[in-house]
Amino acid sequence: MHDVMAAYQVCRYWRQVMKVFPSIWTTIVVPYFDDRHPEALAICGGEQRPLPPGAQLVSHYLALSGSLPLDVYISDPRLLYLFSDQSYRLRQLEVSFPGQTFRLLHTEVIVRTFHLFNHAAPLLEVFDFGAVLPDRDPSHNWNLLEYRGVQLPVIFAGQTPLLRRLRLSGLMRWKDTHFPNLTHICITGYVVTDVDSFANVRDLLKLLQHSPALEELYLSHLESWSVRETYNDIPEIRPLRLRRLSISDCYVLQFALFQYLHVPFGTSVSLTNIGGDDGALTRVLLRHAERLKAAADMKRLEVNYYSDKILAFGPSGSLRIMTAKLEEILPLHELGGISFAQTLEEVWISGRSRSPYYYLWQSNDFDCSVLFTALISLQSLHIRFRSAKSILQALTPWKSQPDITCPNLHTISLTSSLGIDGCLLELLKCAQARFDAGHPLRRILIQPSADGDDFRSETVLAHLREVVDVVEYGVVCPLIEVRSELNEETHHQYWPVWLTGDDHYGTQTQSE
Repeated sequence: MHDVMAAYQVCRYWRQVMKVFPSIWTTIVVPYFDDRHPEALAICGGEQRPLPPGAQLVSHYLALSGSLPLDVYISDPRLLYLFSDQSYRLRQLEVSFPGQTFRLLHTEVIVRTFHLFNHAAPLLEVFDFGAVLPDRDPSHNWNLLEYRGVQLPVIFAGQTPLLRRLRLSGLMRWKDTHFPNLTHICITGYVVTDVDSFANVRDLLKLLQHSPALEELYLSHLESWSVRETYNDIPEIRPLRLRRLSISDCYVLQFALFQYLHVPFGTSVSLTNIGGDDGALTRVLLRHAERLKAAADMKRLEVNYYSDKILAFGPSGSLRIMTAKLEEILPLHELGGISFAQTLEEVWISGRSRSPYYYLWQSNDFDCSVLFTALISLQSLHIRFRSAKSILQALTPWKSQPDITCPNLHTISLTSSLGIDGCLLELLKCAQARFDAGHPLRRILIQPSADGDDFRSETVLAHLREVVDVVEYGVVCPLIEVRSELNEETHHQYWPVWLTGDDHYGTQTQSE
């Protein structure tokens, strides 16, 4: 906006030329002026009121833009009144302001302003209103936005036939569902400190129920929506076109959403900063497995305890879980309890540290037999930066054991794992036993630690090559590949960027 105004003020000739082309003035961008005084006084209803900063500039733009469609981006809700009689021209309306300033603005003024938008908006495609949440403070559980949510009245006379993208932040109530053709929905709540500020989750469910064309759904800070009962009048919600679902910064309790929402095949699901009791997150996956169709046929899984994340990919969709203390919520021996364990063909398990000297072994992970008994389709196993001893023991068949664990397993890769407990001999024992049992390993990849502390024995490697087709030492073991489409058209307020491998350290990036 300032660039255009600078060109406008070069000389009289430039101003005359620019006035001839109203399309130059159809994009209006006004930043938030938190340190400026009101510009002037306006007569409103017989009384003088100060104009918010930027008001005169916006009025000038509107006069120069003629009657062309408008794309409006403002950071002060007090400027909204300038567009109240321009609804027929609005193509995009985004009002995003710093969350910490919300309480400084008079919420009743904002609501009163919205009531001015009582005319149809036949061209409107994007409506974005709300507080921009600050980055999450790692020293605190939540970003506290301690304000009451503003109720959004019926706007644009309920007539927005082209509206596809809706983002509401700090608005926890809205009258009716007058957005019938939405494809993108982003709803952000806040932390409730006043019990009277709770909203009924029914409003949120009805918004989804009346959005059959929904493609992308982003929900965060859902504490403001209270789940107090089961709503028998809300039918099952089946958005057949849904391809992205992101839920963040809330408690497992808010996952009551899955009692009504069916997540279809092909959907990518991201769960981030989810609080709750230990194991609750995995119980959600089991309890709602029938509705989480996206998690029904996963083929590849990465469990990275260092970065506290799970990535899973399959033909029916993708799953991303990021939460603190993942090893406590999902210890290795409980991994077999996830709903899609039997379909997994490739698994990556990463430890807490890149260096074996700082590795902290979890005693409850010693017995891994339950996990690998569940992974009946496993073909490739990748162990990174953690002890492999107990894992190899679980994969080693015994004469007294009639069934072979992971009968389809053919590849094992180890990255900085042998030096943790000197398990090269354990690897040989596992390979030899599987060879004798008629289920031999075909490939073993070993990537030693950078400090060279892995125990290497040419004799043991030679014996491994007698029972394994390919044994490679000193190679770079593969990372799980993130599907490229998962990071297309991402936005930090909506869809998170999917990373894998050592991205926590910034040393690796996605391979696609």
